Amino acid sequence: MKNFLKLIAFYLVISACATFGLILLFGSAPKTIVGWGLLFLFALPITVFGEKIGEIIFRKEIDSENRKLSPKRMLYLFIVFGLIFFVVILISTKLESSALGSFISKHF
Repeated sequence: MKNFLKLIAFYLVISACATFGLILLFGSAPKTIVGWGLLFLFALPITVFGEKIGEIIFRKEIDSENRKLSPKRMLYLFIVFGLIFFVVILISTKLESSALGSFISKHF
């Protein structure tokens, strides 16, 4: 039971830091208490997910040579970030007219 409480306390502290980081990164805070609760609940998983995506994108196996500045790596990153940007724009336009989109706009 003591280890479980330590895990919960650790999650809450790390989630608070992730929440603060996401607010600083995106520059806007939630409007309602529900929005704050959702941000606090999902801040840590969103941050970990973003870190894993970055780890996959920036791994060293992209270019066999160990150069820091590689045209192959730059092209790969440009394509990946372009695809991520396209998917985010596509999802956001689909959400605007849905019930989930109205929920998000109400609380955030």
